[in-house]
Amino acid sequence: MTGLITAMGWFDGEKWGDATSTRGESPCVQDRSVTWRDVSPRGFSRFGRIGQLAKAALIATEMLDLPLVEDCGKIPTGVLLSTRYGTISQDHQFYQTVGRPEGASPLLFPYTLPTGAIGEVSIRFGLTGPGLIFFESDYPLAHSIRECLAMIDSGELDRAICLGGDAVSPEDEFLLPPGRSPQLRTQVMAMVIDRCDSRRQDPNTIAQVSLRDNLDIETKGEAFSSIRSWFGGDGSET
Repeated sequence: MTGLITAMGWFDGEKWGDATSTRGESPCVQDRSVTWRDVSPRGFSRFGRIGQLAKAALIATEMLDLPLVEDCGKIPTGVLLSTRYGTISQDHQFYQTVGRPEGASPLLFPYTLPTGAIGEVSIRFGLTGPGLIFFESDYPLAHSIRECLAMIDSGELDRAICLGGDAVSPEDEFLLPPGRSPQLRTQVMAMVIDRCDSRRQDPNTIAQVSLRDNLDIETKGEAFSSIRSWFGGDGSET
């Protein structure tokens, strides 16, 4: 099972960029202060009203330079998201509205589900393939890459957007189970994985990723070798 990583994007709560460069930086350290106008000239009027995980996922995915649905229509591409903490920040915000006289916030509730993040990505770019969420104990992205490669190998899809990461803050630490070692920061990475076609060379290839028999991921390409350390792992190649 082999795929080609043909685009990468990332957002770390302060900066955002692609596989080779930083494209922008927030004037404030908190991702909540980032506006869509800071990130992209392509408009997105609802950005201020969506959840934190959805915001981070959209910023990282925007760095992939995919065509918008209004420009190219719908395309059969999957969206897979791996996360450690899901929508824990949004859950906390929603819970704080539950006891209000006017009732809980109907605007916050849809984003208490991680599917809200992949839904926003799918709508913006017209992606009609499978949409899946995975909760990781290891570094984010691992399970979504494994599942993407398995789906490519089975013929279910030829391309997918794999996302991994979290949009959390230290204020959410009390919500974690006792003894859990938190890494509470906003970090989301996005990548396009395409079917490997031996008949042609893709000039956009950043790295080649393969799934071995023991479900470990093997990569070839310098840009991908530091992904584990970017997420706070041991820095070894996956």
